[in-house]
Amino acid sequence: MLSAVAEAHGTANMRMTSRLSPPPLPMLPQVFQERNRTRQRLVLLIMQGKKTGIIKSLNVEGEKGRVKARNGKSEKLSDLLSMAEAESESETRKKVEVLEGMKRVVRELQVDEGVKRREAACNVRLLCKEDAKARVTLSMVGAIPPLVGMLDLEDFECQIDALYALLNLGIGNDVNKAAIVKAGAVHKMLKIIESPNAANPSVSEAIVANFLGLSALDLNKPIIGSSGAVPFLVNSLKDLDRKNGSQAKQDALRALYNLSISPSNISFILETDLITFLMGFAGRYGSK
Repeated sequence: MLSAVAEAHGTANMRMTSRLSPPPLPMLPQVFQERNRTRQRLVLLIMQGKKTGIIKSLNVEGEKGRVKARNGKSEKLSDLLSMAEAESESETRKKVEVLEGMKRVVRELQVDEGVKRREAACNVRLLCKEDAKARVTLSMVGAIPPLVGMLDLEDFECQIDALYALLNLGIGNDVNKAAIVKAGAVHKMLKIIESPNAANPSVSEAIVANFLGLSALDLNKPIIGSSGAVPFLVNSLKDLDRKNGSQAKQDALRALYNLSISPSNISFILETDLITFLMGFAGRYGSK
């Protein structure tokens, strides 16, 4: 009787235990079991390392290495920045020196002494010959008005130097071309043509070259055409006195072509014998 009660009680306890305890976990594949064991071993090693101070020293050494690497990079960056600043300062000094030199040249254009003015005009001519930036800078610092003013001098050498300086200032620069005409260069050049200095071929050739350059700007075409320059250019092309070289004749013809683009200049061209001359010239060479 007692044994049966005990057996029934034990069975009931087993059933209650089976209800309270969670179901057994399914067996993991072998790969996952190995991975879990590896993780456990790593955790144990890290805990032991922290206790012994090994991990701390490794962290310190690693941090030092990272600091050194950062310091090395920052030092290289600092060197590059220093080099860039040094180059920038050097370029700035050069630009300032060039600007001051151009300002000095412009001041010399305005002195009373003829020799210095001629030298200054020659410097402008050389500076502008192949340097577009120099043309802009010299115009900005005021080189055009004193050069145009030099055309009033009686010394034909001063006139020639000023004319070629103005010619180079206008190369590829429409702003300078307009400024030269606005400063009164066209009328001053025509005044030179009427003076005794016009007999010098170098003077007339320099004026023809300037008319060619200035006439390339549409804004200047009506001004030059109405100024009385057309007859001078036609005479330079015909060159009855045989004074002009082939370059001057070509420049005169090209200048007349530029002026003919403006409708307002057609009447000025037709008033000359340019068409008759060109027809005769073409007939002579055509018959050959």
